[in-house]
Amino acid sequence: MAKLAIASGKFFPKSSFADIIHGNTQLSSGKFIPEAHTDFIFAVFAENWGFLGSVILLILYLNILYKAIKISKVAKDKFGQYIVIGIVTMIAFQIFQNIGMDIGLMPITGIPLPFMSYGGTSLLTNVIAIGLILNVSMRRKKLIFKVHAFACIFYLLKINI
Repeated sequence: MAKLAIASGKFFPKSSFADIIHGNTQLSSGKFIPEAHTDFIFAVFAENWGFLGSVILLILYLNILYKAIKISKVAKDKFGQYIVIGIVTMIAFQIFQNIGMDIGLMPITGIPLPFMSYGGTSLLTNVIAIGLILNVSMRRKKLIFKVHAFACIFYLLKINI
């Protein structure tokens, strides 16, 4: 039924914006698609927003992955690169598995679509992962401390040396 929902999406969105917001569409509003809010969220999205909306969603996902790979190339150390590449792999696998599951290429496993599927744990994990990528991006230059430890203590105590 997920394949049928994706195919019924046509090229442009088939429903009005109010119907999409309230979930009043043919296949996704009934009991035809099991777990429509979690496992088969891409089928619901593709039915409501059509092929054009699905392509825009994929472009947004590819943009996130591309920018993360750019961040890994300018990371200051190998550990930062490994963190970012691991997160990129995690998100790319989730996207591939969920969309592949919806169109019938992959087995149904219950892996959520990042930032779309219902569930707090998945969203929290993905937001923390993006936060780690941004942290690696922020720390591109090595930190160098040239201040002596005693000078810091005297400064804090307002003692002139």
